Amino acid sequence: MIEKTNNLKAVFEEKLKTAKVLADIEQLRIEFLGKKGPVQELTSHMKDLSSEKKREFGILLNSLKQELITSIDAKIKYY
Repeated sequence: MIEKTNNLKAVFEEKLKTAKVLADIEQLRIEFLGKKGPVQELTSHMKDLSSEKKREFGILLNSLKQELITSIDAKIKYY
């Protein structure tokens, strides 16, 4: 799961670098943080984990979400 979150973050950062207009950034937000996005998909896998693993993965997932949101906000402020 850690590898999946790291890969997801790398893909997001690469796509964010290529975003040229605000609409592109908004599309990325929806694509990654939306109801059918990969972050939500990872969240749905938490039910299969033990309590200890849920806690660890929950912290990791929340950190990933915050990083994505912070990156999006920073890019928006740039424009």
